[in-house]
Amino acid sequence: MNARGASDCFVHEWIICKIVEILSSLRKDPSKSVIFHFYLGVENVPGQMSKLLQLHLGDCLVLIDSLDTCFSESVNVKVLGFFVDLLSGEQFPHL
Repeated sequence: MNARGASDCFVHEWIICKIVEILSSLRKDPSKSVIFHFYLGVENVPGQMSKLLQLHLGDCLVLIDSLDTCFSESVNVKVLGFFVDLLSGEQFPHL
């Protein structure tokens, strides 16, 4: 692997860590959990607003896909820990 590939990998892993940290803080803060639910697309949004903001909804599957390209064990543990916390919590009992 060349130096550019190594730096690209480092930047990619740094971005993944930041995304997990932001999503975790949104999920844990009651005043911001509405934003977290909206980002995941689980909140009912009025039709007009939904059309306007449709491209801004997130998809956590991107984090699962990131496990294929992250070579850092700590990053993979952070992503998997986020999903364990998310799925074992009472925030989404239907998942």
